[in-house]
Amino acid sequence: MYTARRKIQKDKEAEPSEFEEPVAQSLFDLENTNQELKSDLKHLYINSAVQIDVSGNRKAIVIHVPYRVPTEKTFLQNSC
Repeated sequence: MYTARRKIQKDKEAEPSEFEEPVAQSLFDLENTNQELKSDLKHLYINSAVQIDVSGNRKAIVIHVPYRVPTEKTFLQNSC
């Protein structure tokens, strides 16, 4: 069965953090509920996600993705 855990790819021994799991779940849910984005998000995965503080008591999420995405041409074609 395909689960949100497959949206996180880390080094062999590394486990996802408590923060990364809901980020991956959101990405997984978006892929499965939005037919327009499904093909674009199918091969996208994250390496890590962190929450940082920015000015004005605001927070931001930084999501790290691999530099080389397996479907790089697909992303380029869809963004043009």
